[in-house]
Amino acid sequence: MWLLVGTRALARNPTHYSRLILMLMLATGVGMFGATFSATLDRSYDDRTRYAVGADARATDLRALARQGDDAFVAALGAIPGQVVSPVIREDGSIAANGVNARIEILGVDPESFGEVAWFRSDFADSSLAEMLDSLATNETVMEYSTLPVDARQFGMWAKLPDIRARMDLLAVFRDARGQLASGWLGSVSPTDPATEEWRFFSLDLLQLRGRTGSSLAARLEAPIALQSVITYTRSTIGAQRGVILLGPAMTSTLPPTRPFERGRPDIAEAPFEGATVVHRFTDPGFEVLQGTLQRRVDDQLRADGDAPPGAAASLRYEWLDEVQPTSRRGIRQALPGGRTLVYLSSEAARRLQLKPGDDAVLSVSGAYIDATYAGSFDLFPTFDANGRQGFAIVHASRLQVDANASLPNTTVGYNSVWVASDDPAASGAALAAYDPGVLLDIEGERARQEEDPLIAAGWEGILAISFAAVLLLSAIGFLIYSYLTAQQRRLEFAVLRTLGFSRAQVFGVVLLEHLFVVVAGMGLGTIVGLQVGRLMMDFFGVDESGAEVLPPFALAVSRWEIVLVWGILGAVFVLTVLAVVLLYARLALHRALRVGDA
Repeated sequence: MWLLVGTRALARNPTHYSRLILMLMLATGVGMFGATFSATLDRSYDDRTRYAVGADARATDLRALARQGDDAFVAALGAIPGQVVSPVIREDGSIAANGVNARIEILGVDPESFGEVAWFRSDFADSSLAEMLDSLATNETVMEYSTLPVDARQFGMWAKLPDIRARMDLLAVFRDARGQLASGWLGSVSPTDPATEEWRFFSLDLLQLRGRTGSSLAARLEAPIALQSVITYTRSTIGAQRGVILLGPAMTSTLPPTRPFERGRPDIAEAPFEGATVVHRFTDPGFEVLQGTLQRRVDDQLRADGDAPPGAAASLRYEWLDEVQPTSRRGIRQALPGGRTLVYLSSEAARRLQLKPGDDAVLSVSGAYIDATYAGSFDLFPTFDANGRQGFAIVHASRLQVDANASLPNTTVGYNSVWVASDDPAASGAALAAYDPGVLLDIEGERARQEEDPLIAAGWEGILAISFAAVLLLSAIGFLIYSYLTAQQRRLEFAVLRTLGFSRAQVFGVVLLEHLFVVVAGMGLGTIVGLQVGRLMMDFFGVDESGAEVLPPFALAVSRWEIVLVWGILGAVFVLTVLAVVLLYARLALHRALRVGDA
């Protein structure tokens, strides 16, 4: 009976209860917004710290380890305190596809260790970081070069240039055991020189190899060294359009040159140096056309030729015809493993290039062009400035090194950065500082910098908590007073119920049903509305202290203890209200109430 009476009251006078429900909904909604805002802002500061650093600690451009080689770089990182240390290549470059070119920053990673150090949020990409790294792991590339004898002092090779239209420089590019590149000038040939009609032997002193700056690298090269490529270079557009070069066997000798080295004066002879030993026959498998000098594939021709130098059965004929887009640098190199570089690209760059997974593209890094295959995209990636104009690309470090370095005459692409997972980021950062990094960050230092935000310094959490607490308290008091005054106005109604035979427990049931409906409806709607408003409003707060868009964007978070606090306060108000109303009716004198009603 009490259930029917309570339901009848709710149905016949909904306006009365809607006011209470609206009041509770607003109070609860404000509380939910506070729980959403504070928790989301707290998480955002943590995410911004992680995003800027990328790992627990990160260092870029370790100048003290420059030109030491990848093995020395990795060995030096063994002294860094941390759970996992991952070497990384970070270079500026570009990517081209469908006639569009985009500037990007390229991150070459080791998939095996990078996944253990990098911080990544699930909403950054459709694929997880683990899935992207698993895909890149299939692109791992190892290049085994055929090396020269350890005790080699001189290097030389037979060459004949029967069809050239301008002066040609002949260069030999070497790499040492650490992957460092050095080049040696074998000589120059003009269209009227004897080397265009007869075979000549071009040689150089391996102690006079030069680096990018032109300084001698002999003291820094680590044996054994390998011949990586043989390159012809011309400054003439006409000379670059077409030509034919014949290459005979390459030789070494342990003996020093017979005449002192003079820079700018090559050693070109009619016969090999003393003690010559054949190390390469270019007609054998293992050499291919030099790639990476153009955005497109170089289609020069290689084949065996019967015109050979003394003591050889054949030579390698290298012929080119390129009148559309001639390159000044051509040649041959030791053959690379097949396949293309897999690349994950930032979504905006992929959209500009109109790429779909599986499409071909061309990467450019340090002057080398690399054939690539687009594997997928991501919206955000740690350390990627999505507010800038540059895109971002992730590739396998080993594939990037092999492809880029095989195309470069003296610039080496190698590890230059490190990401660290550590229980003590400050200690890891201090250890990395010894290697003179260009950029050094750790999460503790970055969070301390963010604590300088005036909003944090002003204690926004306390201000917000006081404001929301005041709103909740005033709403609770209003609900309590409104319910109490309404109950006094309904004394006659409950007095009649008592005279009809309702017990105190049944009257309590009616009061409980009415207020329970009000509280559940008000708090339920308030919770839903508050969370939705919080989700919508956070988009308008997504600006950092400098006015730029927050990176990464806010990820909605809800403080559970604040929700429990809001529900607890309003629940306590509900209990107090029911008790107060029941107490009022329990003390009600029926004869007075009825007499007042008769009046």
